[in-house]
Amino acid sequence: MKCEPLVSVCIPNFNYGHYLSHCLESVLNQTYQNIEVIFSDNASTDNSYDIAYEYKKKFEERGIYFHLNNNKHNLGSSANSTIVTSRSEGEFVCTLASDDAIHPEFLEKCIRIFQEYPSVGMVMVNREEIDENGKIYKQVPFYNTSCVINGEDQAAVFMMTGIAIPAQRIVRNSFSGRWARYCRKWNVAGDWYDNFLVSCFSDIAYLKEDLAQYRVHSGNETNESEKNLMGVFEHYQLI
Repeated sequence: MKCEPLVSVCIPNFNYGHYLSHCLESVLNQTYQNIEVIFSDNASTDNSYDIAYEYKKKFEERGIYFHLNNNKHNLGSSANSTIVTSRSEGEFVCTLASDDAIHPEFLEKCIRIFQEYPSVGMVMVNREEIDENGKIYKQVPFYNTSCVINGEDQAAVFMMTGIAIPAQRIVRNSFSGRWARYCRKWNVAGDWYDNFLVSCFSDIAYLKEDLAQYRVHSGNETNESEKNLMGVFEHYQLI
Protein backbone atom coordinates (compact mmCIF):
# COMPACT_ATOMS: atom_id res chain seq x y z
CA MET A 1 0.00 0.00 0.00
CA LYS A 2 1.42 3.38 -1.06
CA CYS A 3 2.25 5.69 1.83
CA GLU A 4 0.65 9.12 1.53
CA PRO A 5 3.06 12.09 1.80
CA LEU A 6 3.38 13.85 5.15
CA VAL A 7 1.68 17.24 5.51
CA SER A 8 2.83 19.74 8.13
CA VAL A 9 0.09 21.91 9.58
CA CYS A 10 1.84 24.88 11.18
CA ILE A 11 -0.14 26.95 13.68
CA PRO A 12 1.34 30.10 15.28
CA ASN A 13 -0.80 31.54 18.08
CA PHE A 14 -1.10 34.56 20.34
CA ASN A 15 -4.13 35.10 22.59
CA TYR A 16 -6.63 33.40 20.26
CA GLY A 17 -7.90 30.96 22.86
CA HIS A 18 -11.49 31.99 22.12
CA TYR A 19 -11.20 30.60 18.57
CA LEU A 20 -8.52 27.96 19.05
CA SER A 21 -10.77 24.93 19.61
CA HIS A 22 -12.55 25.64 16.31
CA CYS A 23 -9.20 25.82 14.53
CA LEU A 24 -7.72 22.65 16.04
CA GLU A 25 -10.95 20.72 15.67
CA SER A 26 -10.92 21.51 11.94
CA VAL A 27 -7.45 19.97 11.67
CA LEU A 28 -8.40 16.96 13.76
CA ASN A 29 -11.38 16.31 11.44
CA GLN A 30 -9.37 16.23 8.21
CA THR A 31 -10.15 13.30 5.90
CA TYR A 32 -6.41 13.25 5.10
CA GLN A 33 -4.65 11.85 8.17
CA ASN A 34 -0.92 11.65 7.43
CA ILE A 35 -0.17 14.95 9.11
CA GLU A 36 1.96 16.48 11.80
CA VAL A 37 0.92 19.57 13.75
CA ILE A 38 3.48 22.20 14.74
CA PHE A 39 1.98 24.62 17.25
CA SER A 40 3.80 27.58 18.79
CA ASP A 41 2.23 29.80 21.42
CA ASN A 42 3.79 33.26 21.59
CA ALA A 43 3.60 33.83 25.37
CA SER A 44 -0.19 34.20 25.38
CA THR A 45 -1.86 35.66 28.46
CA ASP A 46 -5.13 33.77 27.92
CA ASN A 47 -5.87 30.03 28.08
CA SER A 48 -4.41 29.24 24.64
CA TYR A 49 -1.63 26.97 25.87
CA ASP A 50 -4.00 24.91 28.04
CA ILE A 51 -6.34 24.38 25.09
CA ALA A 52 -3.46 23.38 22.83
CA TYR A 53 -2.17 20.95 25.47
CA GLU A 54 -5.56 19.20 25.65
CA TYR A 55 -5.66 18.90 21.85
CA LYS A 56 -2.12 17.57 21.79
CA LYS A 57 -3.45 14.55 23.71
CA LYS A 58 -6.38 14.17 21.29
CA PHE A 59 -4.10 14.20 18.26
CA GLU A 60 -1.64 11.77 19.78
CA GLU A 61 -4.49 9.37 20.61
CA ARG A 62 -4.97 9.15 16.85
CA GLY A 63 -1.28 8.63 16.23
CA ILE A 64 -0.71 12.17 14.94
CA TYR A 65 2.46 13.94 16.04
CA PHE A 66 1.73 17.27 17.77
CA HIS A 67 4.72 19.48 18.58
CA LEU A 68 3.77 22.04 21.24
CA ASN A 69 6.08 25.01 21.72
CA ASN A 70 5.60 27.79 24.27
CA ASN A 71 7.74 30.92 23.88
CA LYS A 72 8.83 32.40 27.21
CA HIS A 73 8.56 35.90 25.72
CA ASN A 74 6.53 37.38 22.88
CA LEU A 75 8.87 37.19 19.90
CA GLY A 76 6.56 38.94 17.48
CA SER A 77 4.24 37.47 14.87
CA SER A 78 6.82 37.03 12.12
CA ALA A 79 9.35 35.26 14.36
CA ASN A 80 6.71 32.95 15.79
CA SER A 81 5.55 32.01 12.29
CA THR A 82 9.15 31.24 11.36
CA ILE A 83 9.41 28.89 14.36
CA VAL A 84 6.54 26.69 13.22
CA THR A 85 7.55 26.51 9.55
CA SER A 86 11.22 25.86 10.34
CA ARG A 87 10.28 22.79 12.41
CA SER A 88 8.06 21.26 9.73
CA GLU A 89 9.18 18.00 8.13
CA GLY A 90 6.30 17.40 5.75
CA GLU A 91 6.49 17.27 1.97
CA PHE A 92 3.70 19.86 2.01
CA VAL A 93 3.19 22.75 4.43
CA CYS A 94 -0.03 24.47 5.45
CA THR A 95 0.27 27.50 7.73
CA LEU A 96 -2.96 28.07 9.61
CA ALA A 97 -3.70 31.11 11.75
CA SER A 98 -5.13 29.96 15.05
CA ASP A 99 -8.35 31.96 14.62
CA ASP A 100 -9.00 30.47 11.15
CA ALA A 101 -10.09 26.97 10.13
CA ILE A 102 -10.11 24.53 7.21
CA HIS A 103 -12.89 22.30 5.89
CA PRO A 104 -12.55 18.52 6.39
CA GLU A 105 -11.51 17.80 2.77
CA PHE A 106 -9.08 20.70 2.43
CA LEU A 107 -5.87 18.68 2.72
CA GLU A 108 -7.14 15.66 0.79
CA LYS A 109 -8.22 17.72 -2.21
CA CYS A 110 -5.08 19.86 -2.26
CA ILE A 111 -2.72 16.88 -2.04
CA ARG A 112 -4.61 15.23 -4.89
CA ILE A 113 -3.79 18.26 -7.07
CA PHE A 114 -0.11 18.18 -6.11
CA GLN A 115 0.09 14.51 -7.01
CA GLU A 116 -1.61 15.03 -10.37
CA TYR A 117 0.47 18.10 -11.32
CA PRO A 118 4.16 17.79 -10.26
CA SER A 119 4.95 21.31 -11.51
CA VAL A 120 2.54 22.91 -9.04
CA GLY A 121 4.25 24.54 -6.07
CA MET A 122 1.17 25.97 -4.39
CA VAL A 123 -2.54 25.17 -4.28
CA MET A 124 -4.86 27.96 -3.23
CA VAL A 125 -8.56 27.57 -2.47
CA ASN A 126 -11.56 29.80 -2.12
CA ARG A 127 -12.49 30.94 1.37
CA GLU A 128 -15.46 31.84 3.48
CA GLU A 129 -15.38 34.54 6.11
CA ILE A 130 -16.66 33.78 9.59
CA ASP A 131 -17.39 36.39 12.25
CA GLU A 132 -16.92 36.38 16.03
CA ASN A 133 -20.26 34.65 16.49
CA GLY A 134 -19.72 31.92 13.90
CA LYS A 135 -21.84 33.46 11.13
CA ILE A 136 -20.46 32.54 7.70
CA TYR A 137 -20.26 34.89 4.72
CA LYS A 138 -19.63 33.70 1.15
CA GLN A 139 -16.86 35.40 -0.82
CA VAL A 140 -16.35 36.14 -4.52
CA PRO A 141 -14.04 33.47 -6.06
CA PHE A 142 -10.55 34.46 -7.17
CA TYR A 143 -11.17 32.76 -10.55
CA ASN A 144 -14.45 31.58 -12.06
CA THR A 145 -13.28 27.97 -12.29
CA SER A 146 -10.76 25.56 -10.77
CA CYS A 147 -7.57 25.63 -12.81
CA VAL A 148 -3.79 25.23 -13.00
CA ILE A 149 -2.02 28.44 -14.02
CA ASN A 150 1.43 28.85 -15.51
CA GLY A 151 3.63 30.39 -12.84
CA GLU A 152 4.74 33.35 -14.93
CA ASP A 153 1.14 34.23 -15.78
CA GLN A 154 0.11 33.95 -12.13
CA ALA A 155 3.05 36.09 -11.05
CA ALA A 156 1.67 38.88 -13.23
CA VAL A 157 -1.68 38.53 -11.46
CA PHE A 158 -0.03 38.57 -8.03
CA MET A 159 1.69 41.84 -8.95
CA MET A 160 -1.78 43.44 -8.93
CA THR A 161 -3.71 41.42 -6.37
CA GLY A 162 -3.28 38.35 -4.18
CA ILE A 163 -4.52 36.26 -1.30
CA ALA A 164 -3.38 37.37 2.12
CA ILE A 165 -4.85 34.51 4.15
CA PRO A 166 -2.41 31.64 4.90
CA ALA A 167 -5.28 29.17 5.42
CA GLN A 168 -6.18 29.51 1.73
CA ARG A 169 -3.01 27.87 0.52
CA ILE A 170 -0.67 24.94 0.90
CA VAL A 171 2.84 24.78 -0.58
CA ARG A 172 5.16 22.02 -1.75
CA ASN A 173 8.01 22.09 0.77
CA SER A 174 10.53 20.44 -1.56
CA PHE A 175 10.28 23.46 -3.89
CA SER A 176 11.00 26.01 -1.16
CA GLY A 177 14.73 26.05 -1.89
CA ARG A 178 14.01 27.63 -5.27
CA TRP A 179 12.77 30.87 -3.74
CA ALA A 180 14.32 30.78 -0.26
CA ARG A 181 17.13 33.24 -1.02
CA TYR A 182 14.61 35.85 -2.11
CA CYS A 183 12.59 35.72 1.11
CA ARG A 184 12.48 38.74 3.37
CA LYS A 185 10.70 39.74 6.55
CA TRP A 186 7.43 41.65 6.49
CA ASN A 187 5.05 42.42 9.33
CA VAL A 188 1.92 42.53 7.18
CA ALA A 189 2.68 42.05 3.48
CA GLY A 190 4.57 38.76 3.81
CA ASP A 191 1.80 36.46 2.58
CA TRP A 192 1.25 38.42 -0.61
CA TYR A 193 4.99 38.60 -1.27
CA ASP A 194 5.50 34.88 -0.59
CA ASN A 195 2.70 33.95 -2.99
CA PHE A 196 4.37 36.04 -5.68
CA LEU A 197 7.72 34.32 -5.04
CA VAL A 198 6.22 30.84 -5.34
CA SER A 199 4.62 31.75 -8.67
CA CYS A 200 7.99 32.92 -10.01
CA PHE A 201 9.37 29.38 -9.63
CA SER A 202 6.39 27.03 -10.06
CA ASP A 203 2.88 26.68 -11.40
CA ILE A 204 -0.10 27.56 -9.20
CA ALA A 205 -3.34 25.61 -8.83
CA TYR A 206 -6.67 27.10 -7.77
CA LEU A 207 -9.65 25.20 -6.35
CA LYS A 208 -12.92 27.08 -6.60
CA GLU A 209 -14.29 25.48 -3.46
CA ASP A 210 -14.93 27.01 -0.05
CA LEU A 211 -12.32 24.97 1.80
CA ALA A 212 -10.96 27.58 4.23
CA GLN A 213 -12.48 29.93 6.78
CA TYR A 214 -11.02 33.34 7.56
CA ARG A 215 -12.05 34.74 10.92
CA VAL A 216 -13.06 38.41 10.88
CA HIS A 217 -12.99 40.04 14.31
CA SER A 218 -11.80 43.19 16.01
CA GLY A 219 -8.61 41.64 17.37
CA ASN A 220 -7.06 40.07 14.27
CA GLU A 221 -3.77 41.29 12.86
CA THR A 222 -5.26 42.61 9.63
CA ASN A 223 -7.52 45.02 11.51
CA GLU A 224 -4.71 46.13 13.80
CA SER A 225 -2.39 46.82 10.83
CA GLU A 226 -5.10 48.96 9.22
CA LYS A 227 -5.42 51.04 12.39
CA ASN A 228 -1.70 51.81 12.64
CA LEU A 229 -1.20 52.15 8.84
CA MET A 230 1.55 49.51 8.83
CA GLY A 231 -0.35 47.56 6.20
CA VAL A 232 -0.64 50.61 3.97
CA PHE A 233 3.08 51.40 4.13
CA GLU A 234 4.21 47.81 3.61
CA HIS A 235 1.91 47.20 0.65
CA TYR A 236 3.05 50.47 -0.93
CA GLN A 237 6.67 49.34 -0.49
CA LEU A 238 5.89 45.89 -1.86
CA ILE A 239 4.20 47.21 -5.01
